Amino acid sequence: MLQGLDTEETILYTIVSVDDVKYDLTKEEMELSDFLKTLTTDCNIETNNVYSISLESKILGKIIEYLKYHKNKKPKDIEKPVLSDFKTIESIEDWDKQFIQSIEEENKLKEIIYGANYMIIDSLIQLCCAKIAADLKNLNGEEEIREHLKKY
Repeated sequence: MLQGLDTEETILYTIVSVDDVKYDLTKEEMELSDFLKTLTTDCNIETNNVYSISLESKILGKIIEYLKYHKNKKPKDIEKPVLSDFKTIESIEDWDKQFIQSIEEENKLKEIIYGANYMIIDSLIQLCCAKIAADLKNLNGEEEIREHLKKY
């Protein structure tokens, strides 16, 4: 699929979820995902730039939202170890904090980690893990930690 933007043409890649929801992405929007980046280099006429991804749209849609926001703007590395509350970690942008909050409210954090791992998006995996680490740092004892982790 080609779309003209003034004199420059942009190639769109269509990513299809297992429940058949389609998302159009540019090469720049796919840059944070090593998996998707590989698709752009292996692109050929036979696929027509359409790729099926083994994720449900409720998860893939959130991951696509993350990729579109970070187009041409790679997230900063997150400080390690996580020593403070998630909301006060300075190396995490406010948008990313709100994004993780919305995922957590929808109880999708574990699925987003699985999806980010599948699509090889290291920055999103680190972001999700920083949230979990920040949550765990104030807990005491094995049982309390185990109970907290059950929600994921």
